[in-house]
Amino acid sequence: QEIARLGAINSLTQTALKLTSPGVPDIYQGNEIWDYSLVDPDNRRPVDYQRRREMLAALPTTAPEELMRNWADGRIKMFLTQRVLQFRREHVDLFQGGEYLPLKTNGTFAECCISFARRLRDKWIVVIAPRLSSRIGFPPVGERWKETTIELPEKLSLENAHDLFTCCAIHHEGQKVSVSNAMSILPFAVITNL
Repeated sequence: QEIARLGAINSLTQTALKLTSPGVPDIYQGNEIWDYSLVDPDNRRPVDYQRRREMLAALPTTAPEELMRNWADGRIKMFLTQRVLQFRREHVDLFQGGEYLPLKTNGTFAECCISFARRLRDKWIVVIAPRLSSRIGFPPVGERWKETTIELPEKLSLENAHDLFTCCAIHHEGQKVSVSNAMSILPFAVITNL
């Protein structure tokens, strides 16, 4: 069970990073949810697209808390993938021409957190995801992060900042964002002003 939980968190982190980093994300067919196959030829099995369509159709009415509670069914990964791909489509210019800004993390679990920003003029996102999550505990959300913070550059105005997945406003102290607040429900965050 512990390996499955850590693997799920690593998979969510990898998905968040590949969908928001510079470049074109590559998603192999069927990998919108957990897939336990290996590489070729093991991964060439038929994909149950009907199941995925049903899961996708139910996502708009599913609370993020439910996705986290039921992480093992894979809907949380599909939710992450769907929301970020939709956001990318709505803000193509940000992802095609936006600069990449690595961000500084401070506090107890600073080494367990990956964070960066993408910025194009006044549009921006901040991506936060866990690494080495066994040190934090499962799930790596909320107060488990203690006083870990992310420092944002002055050029990112935190006015109207909210999380893409929960729509919750992001509380901040100056240009510092609490990881406990940003990832209060889900083990990943994409903060944006859009």
